[in-house]
Amino acid sequence: MESVRLEDAGAPVRSGQATVLYQNKMYMFAGLANEDETKMLRHPLGEFLNDVWMCSWTPEPTWSQIDVYNAEEMAEVFGHTCTLSGSTVILMGGQGDRFVSGQVVSMDLAAGTNLRWVVHHKHNSVFRERWGHSCVLDSDGRLVVFGGSGDHDTYNDTMIYDPNTHEFEEVFCQGNIPSVRRRHCAHVYDNKMWVFGGRRGTVPNGSFLNDLWYLDLSTRTWHMVHPIYDYPYAGLTAYTTPMQDGGPIGPTTRIQNNPLELWPAAPGPRTGACSWLWKDEMFVFSGFDWRAIAEQTTQYVLYNDLWKLHLPSGTWTPLGFLQTRNTAWRPPDETGAELEVPLNEVLPRSMAGCQQMQGPVVYIFGGRNHVGAIPEVLVVELTRADSLLELVLKFILENGIDVDFNSLPPTLSERLQALLEDGPSKWALKALVANRRKGSPSP
Repeated sequence: MESVRLEDAGAPVRSGQATVLYQNKMYMFAGLANEDETKMLRHPLGEFLNDVWMCSWTPEPTWSQIDVYNAEEMAEVFGHTCTLSGSTVILMGGQGDRFVSGQVVSMDLAAGTNLRWVVHHKHNSVFRERWGHSCVLDSDGRLVVFGGSGDHDTYNDTMIYDPNTHEFEEVFCQGNIPSVRRRHCAHVYDNKMWVFGGRRGTVPNGSFLNDLWYLDLSTRTWHMVHPIYDYPYAGLTAYTTPMQDGGPIGPTTRIQNNPLELWPAAPGPRTGACSWLWKDEMFVFSGFDWRAIAEQTTQYVLYNDLWKLHLPSGTWTPLGFLQTRNTAWRPPDETGAELEVPLNEVLPRSMAGCQQMQGPVVYIFGGRNHVGAIPEVLVVELTRADSLLELVLKFILENGIDVDFNSLPPTLSERLQALLEDGPSKWALKALVANRRKGSPSP
């Protein structure tokens, strides 16, 4: 599966943000912007934000910052959740600058230019303060919250939030309950909340997870689908960097170059991955892990692999390292970073934002790694049957055939123009055309 990097998309650079899709516009809330790229893994992490941005298509993706009447009512955080209920986005929790938030605020996006936050909770005895939790909608339109971390503890509790009464209900689940975790992946399919991976507390070793669970929302019973696979590094599909005192002390190198048929049975342990749901499959991309390898030295493991999980059978399928049809973003040379990553492969990262669009299109942006913030916007098309015209156009472009598009017959030129302007689902092809017209080499 390929992606295409959009150049000059104008997206604000950050990580740990949250997004929702409303009336074919993407709204992005808060996150973490990095003040000093050389101190990515140290505290303070950077600038904590509480801003709101909107991305619309005209037909290009265009970002604009939204003025909020009472912006100060929302804490500056990352690792929060945003969930859309009707036209209202509900924001919960988050990690701030040396504090964890218990906020629950909402905003009615149908208000147009009169956007404002409504505060429902600053603290709640059920929700408590937390970040890195998950929040999904059940079939009754209620919000199901699981896990996350507070100031000192990491949780595995489950609760339901009613957007009409703004009250939390603690759920006492049955079955074998998953271990505590944060920054895991969670989605609802077949009236079940599926949970993958995350980080268990703050223990340096053995604290990263790749187990798979689901909570039956009708019976409130947990079921384990796959236990933790404790892979040695030789079995991981990732890149690794030796670190000391929060900074790299060696090059970033790939752990494994095996063909897909020799990849392990499930994704490696990780936290901070981004994920999305398409039909009966859950896709997981990126994330990180680390393990101590010597005194004051850790092996920082970053992922840029892409996996899909067939939910009815619980079967994982590796899709490979995520690549671009054009050249992926790289940091400027003056950073001194040594990145042994092919130019058509996106950089490994964690805490990237992703948003499922209307149809089989996913928008991935931002994230961070040991080098710094990643100012990159990627478009991934999950599945689409190419028309004959598209296949011919791809062949021309990808093989560098010199064709003057303006010299084509008017009818064909009109069809090409319509193809390249047909909304978000054609971004990938449009970006490829722009890349080829500028003379960039194909990967």
